[in-house]
Amino acid sequence: FFFFKQKTAYEISACLVGSEMCIRDRAYGVLAFLGTLIHPFFFAFHLTEIVIRYSTLQNVIRSVWVPRYSLLLTLLVLIIFTYILSIFAYQFFFELFGEESKLCDSTLNCFLATFDLTFKNDGGVGGFFNSLQIQDANDFKYGRFLFENIVNIALVIIMINIVSGIIIDTFGSLRVQEEEKDKDIRSVCFICGLNKEKIEKDSDLSGGFGEHIKQEHNMWHYIYFIAYLEFKDSTEYTGIESYIAEMIKEKDTSWFPLNRAMSLNQDNENDQEQEAELISTFEQEIENTKKFMKDLNLAYSSISGQVAKENLF
Repeated sequence: FFFFKQKTAYEISACLVGSEMCIRDRAYGVLAFLGTLIHPFFFAFHLTEIVIRYSTLQNVIRSVWVPRYSLLLTLLVLIIFTYILSIFAYQFFFELFGEESKLCDSTLNCFLATFDLTFKNDGGVGGFFNSLQIQDANDFKYGRFLFENIVNIALVIIMINIVSGIIIDTFGSLRVQEEEKDKDIRSVCFICGLNKEKIEKDSDLSGGFGEHIKQEHNMWHYIYFIAYLEFKDSTEYTGIESYIAEMIKEKDTSWFPLNRAMSLNQDNENDQEQEAELISTFEQEIENTKKFMKDLNLAYSSISGQVAKENLF
């Protein structure tokens, strides 16, 4: 880019300082500095680069972040159910937490213990109760049986599966979007928007779609041209460059060859013109038919009025 106007270091730094890549690199630099001088623990954060490199791993993070409001509301419902069940535990089953322990000596402690033990033990709170006191077949407590199963079914099975379903469903939709994006990148020209099948069928290029996106409509050539206009002094623009620079400033992309390419066969262009003329002819015929029906309706109304007057006399 020897023909580019040179920018100062301050102008270049102002463009880069807020970019995601610059922020990430500076963060890695700070972490490397802390890992060297303070503790090697800070080097562990550099492993996040693996997540950034692969879009599939990014979707794993997004599958939790995108439905965050749904997950937070589900967590709220989970806390409410746990609190209600902990009130029952405090009122009727506090001795099952251990007579000498203080796990359920208050409603707060009982709530925290129920929430904690539900997801740490096999079978939820019931598994914890069995580890301390197994049900006696001769003195079977149906209230305890009912409480333990309600906790296990409502909290461990249903609520956890709801959370898993939200995350899995979001990950699936993100994966579909990623596949559609990859398909669009591989089979649609970024510049003109024509698909691979169209270019392979109607273009004169021997290399087909690959040659089209590398030679005829190479997107990097357009980026280089935009950068050229960015760096070039506006007083040195040609007429075309001034026109395109103004459109870029207004974020107008109509200067791109949308749905057009020089390699497309002329016959195809003629077919498109004929198709457009045929559509225009049909539209004109429809308008004429509408006008005729309107005139016919007016004539019918006039005749009906005359017939009604003659019947009166």
